[in-house]
Amino acid sequence: MNDLAAVLQHLRPGAAWALEGVSPGDSMADQYAALDWRQGDTPPTLAECEAEVLGLAVTEAKREIDAAAEVARLRFITAGSGQAMVYERKGQEADAAAADPSPAAADYPLLAAEVGITAPDTGDEAVDIAAVASAVLAQRDLWVPVAAAIEATRLSAKQAVDAAADEAAIQAVLDGLAWPAPS
Repeated sequence: MNDLAAVLQHLRPGAAWALEGVSPGDSMADQYAALDWRQGDTPPTLAECEAEVLGLAVTEAKREIDAAAEVARLRFITAGSGQAMVYERKGQEADAAAADPSPAAADYPLLAAEVGITAPDTGDEAVDIAAVASAVLAQRDLWVPVAAAIEATRLSAKQAVDAAADEAAIQAVLDGLAWPAPS
């Protein structure tokens, strides 16, 4: 947002002012020079307006970073809150089954649902549940470093955006993002 009118509406809602002779693309300083403050609190300073623009750009950039991180994650996992809950529970079942010397299907319903799909159905319930648990744990072990790399990229980018001095620096951060990709 490099539009003084939008900044003024955000900073001083309800105030009366006019901008005359301003063209799209004019700098914030040129727009501010054309400001005719008519009613309401004292007008914000040019520095306050510029700080607001930067603050709004930071907020928007962080939203973009989070959205891009989710896109990167979805290259590796299935979308959806419900699916995330299934993954979490399946991991819990796999941890417990791996420690169980004789896992029974009734105790591990999500793992049992994968017998014959993720691991062969040998007809031996304990062997089958253990095999599915092993496969689930192996997949989780592959995911953890990818998730960590995505999280490091996301958090580092947000830190860089917070440190950015202007919108160009924020855009440089966004343009420089490099997310992990499946091999």
